[in-house]
Amino acid sequence: MYIPRALEGYVRTENARSRILLLTGPRQAGKTTLLRKLARDTGDMRVFVSLDDPEARELAQTAPRQFFQQYQPPVMIGEIQNAPELIPALRACVDASDANGLFWLTSSQTHRLKGPVNEHLRGLVRTVSLLSLSSSELEARPLGAFSVDIDALRQREGDARPLAASGVFERMLKCTIPSLYELYNGDTQRCYADYLSAVVQKDVCTVLKTDEETFTRFLRRAAAQTGRVLNAPALVKGVGVSPHVAHEWLKLLAATGLVLLIDPVHTNPLVKIRKLPKLHFTDLGFAAYLLGLADASAVERSPLAAPFFESWIASELYKGFLNAGQPPNFYYYRNKQRRNIDLIIQEGTILYPIEIKNSADITAADTAFFRQQRKRLNDLIRASGASPVFTLGAGCVIGMADKVDLIPEDDYAVPAWLV
Repeated sequence: MYIPRALEGYVRTENARSRILLLTGPRQAGKTTLLRKLARDTGDMRVFVSLDDPEARELAQTAPRQFFQQYQPPVMIGEIQNAPELIPALRACVDASDANGLFWLTSSQTHRLKGPVNEHLRGLVRTVSLLSLSSSELEARPLGAFSVDIDALRQREGDARPLAASGVFERMLKCTIPSLYELYNGDTQRCYADYLSAVVQKDVCTVLKTDEETFTRFLRRAAAQTGRVLNAPALVKGVGVSPHVAHEWLKLLAATGLVLLIDPVHTNPLVKIRKLPKLHFTDLGFAAYLLGLADASAVERSPLAAPFFESWIASELYKGFLNAGQPPNFYYYRNKQRRNIDLIIQEGTILYPIEIKNSADITAADTAFFRQQRKRLNDLIRASGASPVFTLGAGCVIGMADKVDLIPEDDYAVPAWLV
C-alpha cells in the first residue's frame, strides 16, 4: 500500500528545474518508492538501478563510463554514495545534454558525498530531504510547515483530525517506516528488527568499522536520551567508547536522518549558553523498540513519557518544514539558571518560542519565560537605540489541549494533534 507523501509536489517542481535531483534520507524512508511513483505519474520510462546491488556497484566503481552505457539517461541511481567513483562520469553525461531531470540519485549517507559532489557537481545538484512518514501523512492529511500565527493555526485546526489525549501516545508510537505498510502486513516488531539490521549493517558499521553489538548498545543508550540535552557520560556508559567517538557516531546518525540534533540558539542577544545539542529520534516507535517498551501505555507510564512527547513534537514539526521544501531553522534555549525554551523556530529575524508540555493543564505560567525574554530584548533595544537584529515573536505551548486557545500576550495553547 503506497502512502502519498507530502513532498511529492515539491519533488516534481525541483526535478523540472534541476539537472540532477538528489533525494536524501534514512534507509527505508521511501525515497525510491516516491521516485517510482513520480515516474509512473509522468509516464517516465527511466531505468532504476541500486548501487546496493553488488554487480551494479562493481561496474560503477571499476568502469564508470561503461556503467552509463548500460544505464543510459534518464536513469535513477540508488545509494550513489556506494560508488563515488561514478560522479566524474556523471558530470560528463550531464554536460552532454541541456535537459533537466535526466538524473535522479538517492542516498542514505550524504556525509560520504560532500567531497565528490562539491568537486564535480557544484551548482548542478538540487538536494531534497525525505524523512520517514509524518503523523499527518499517516492520517492522509498533510499539514505542511507549522506557523505560530493565529490565522494559520485556525486553518490547520480545520484541516487536521482531532485526537483525544488518550490517543496521542498511540499515534506517537505508530511506525513511520513506509515498508511496514507495504511489505510487513503491520508486523511492527519484525519491521523494526529488519530496520535495525539494515541501519547497523549497511549504514553504520561499514563506515565506522565497529562491531554490530557495540553499536546496537550505543543506539539503545541514545534512545534513552531522546528529548534531552545530550549527556555524553550517560550515553557511553556500558558501551565501551569515548564521549568523542559517541558524538561522532551521533553526527553520523543525524546525517542518515535517524535522529535530529537541535543546537542551542546562537543569536545575540539570546547568546549561546549550552553548547550541547538536544537529541530527538525521528521515529519514536523505533526508540521504544530499542528500549523494550512494548506499547504506548508502557511509554506513557514510564519516566520517558515527557521526553518522548517532546521528541515526537519536534520531529513532526521538522518533517513538516522539510515536506514543504523549507529549511528547518530549529534551536533550543537554556540559560545559566536552567530556564529553558524547548524549541525555537527562526524565520528571518523572528524567533518563535515553543514550549512542549505533556499535559492538558496549560496556563499563562507556561509562557511567563517568553514574556520575560521579550521584555529583556525590548529593554536592550531601547537602551542601545539600535534596530533589533532579532525579535521574539508569538509563542505557543504544544500539549494535550483540545483546541487552539489564546494565552495572555499573544501566545497560544496548541493541541498536539495539530503538529
